[in-house]
Amino acid sequence: MNHQQGELRYKQVSVWDVPLRIFHIGLILCVLSLLVTGFLSPEWWLSIHLQLGYLLVFLMLFRLVWGYFGSEYSRVGSLNLRLSDLKRWITTVFRADPDTSIGHNAPGSWMIITFFILLTLMILTGILIQGSENLAGPLATVTHYSQSEFLINLHKILAWSVLTTIVIHVLAVVLHDIVLKHRLIESMITGQKKVPVDLPNLIPAKSYGLYWALAVSVSITSAIVFINPEDNSRWYDVQKTSNYDRYANECSDCHFLYHPSLNSETNWTALMASLDDHYGEDASISSTSFDLIKQFFNENNAVFFDTQAAVEIGLTASDNDRMTNRPFWKDVHANLNDNLFNSAPVYSSANCDACHLDADTGLFQDQNIQLPKIEENSLSKRK
Repeated sequence: MNHQQGELRYKQVSVWDVPLRIFHIGLILCVLSLLVTGFLSPEWWLSIHLQLGYLLVFLMLFRLVWGYFGSEYSRVGSLNLRLSDLKRWITTVFRADPDTSIGHNAPGSWMIITFFILLTLMILTGILIQGSENLAGPLATVTHYSQSEFLINLHKILAWSVLTTIVIHVLAVVLHDIVLKHRLIESMITGQKKVPVDLPNLIPAKSYGLYWALAVSVSITSAIVFINPEDNSRWYDVQKTSNYDRYANECSDCHFLYHPSLNSETNWTALMASLDDHYGEDASISSTSFDLIKQFFNENNAVFFDTQAAVEIGLTASDNDRMTNRPFWKDVHANLNDNLFNSAPVYSSANCDACHLDADTGLFQDQNIQLPKIEENSLSKRK
């Protein structure tokens, strides 16, 4: 349909293709969900945060590939990054001039680049955090636990930067849509926009472009999800070491089998020296078992592991040497209601495997935390 506006004649055309519009909606929902789970959710929601992060990787890859295969104004080459046009927009924005841009205008184009850079850095720091703190992900072998605090703080700064950019973007959309009457929101939903009737037909998406975009996005995202190299210099499977079976047979009958990285050699030695009064119980064992288990602890204690649990719990001490009395343990469990530790199936704060699905490995990854349900159903005391 043609429209008359002043001396120019306009027609309605589809400027934003369907894949681009679906991407845009998906990105909004994904980023907002990431911000909510990142800022407001407890550690045991990390698995959800991770899944959203993988979705963000997929969306970003899809947009990058679609920037080559998509229709004319979905392509990266259509972005208007000329500084002269950005300056002109700033000087004329409040004149309520009609929107003459077909695709993204100069500020919109720069906003896309800003979002892309910030979100890419967030993805990268997120993957590095997974490696440094949880010993997981494709970059686990190039990180150390000592880097985790810096990476987490950088990730938070980037998250606040994304949130600030979103606010600026929303205000810009409100300016264009409500003040300048450019109807941006409607065009992003319908894909339709008024353009001059003499405008040449827009370049369509390339053949099989959608298949290529999906194939590349799925392949690379899957690689990031499933490639998880083990770093034997930071962690190893103690079940494959000598004397583990003796340790397991002697110590697992009465309580959860604690990973040797949860104590230093000094603490294990002190604990072994007082087995006749082992927290109120006589846990004495034969001299042969004593010597073999002591050797096991000498060869597999906290100093041999670069994990969060080993560094923050194993290499620290408390008044009575209980792991649950150490500062880090008390800090990360501070928001949990005492009912959790006094009810089935947990019964005690010492039963690590009741909530940590990988406690026997010593990794204690945040994504493997699963709080059991209790009758009172009041697990969290929000600060």
